[in-house]
Amino acid sequence: MRGRLPRRELAVGAVFGLAWAAAMRGMMAELAARDPGGSHFSIATFIFILPPGAVTGALMAWAITPPRPGVMPAPQRLRWAPMVMCLDPAAVPIMLAVVGAGWVAGGRGTPRSRLWIGIPSALMLLALPVAIAIDSPPAWASLRSTWILTLATSLLASLVIVETMVVRRLALTAAPHIVGAHESRVA
Repeated sequence: MRGRLPRRELAVGAVFGLAWAAAMRGMMAELAARDPGGSHFSIATFIFILPPGAVTGALMAWAITPPRPGVMPAPQRLRWAPMVMCLDPAAVPIMLAVVGAGWVAGGRGTPRSRLWIGIPSALMLLALPVAIAIDSPPAWASLRSTWILTLATSLLASLVIVETMVVRRLALTAAPHIVGAHESRVA
């Protein structure tokens, strides 16, 4: 083990991850409130949603921490950090889509592999906002429904954006000469 963990970044990431998970749980409660059975909070929220969100945030913050002396570099496997949210098995398809979208948006792989990974990832990530938009009542029928759609879309988009940052940072750490050359051509 080289160096210490980036404690400050881990703590800040955990707070952001917890806030993200709490917002996701709030959005889920709002979606469930449309159902006549309603919604209720249970101990499962504090086991399957909030702690994995905090851990995911901490790991993603570590992954995007720039290398510095005395701090342990982030391992490449942190690109899979969103999979921590899969303590709830219902999250598996969405989190796989997030990892895939981050990989594609991060410019990894060949154009063909990006196509094969990007299309299913995009379809999965669009499924939730589209379902919210067209489910009864449709998103345009009330401000509350529009708010739920906006919240769901922004939560997914923010996670994909951070995952893209993770993929790019880890690629830069793994092969700085390759990624740096690519970025200079793009810029």
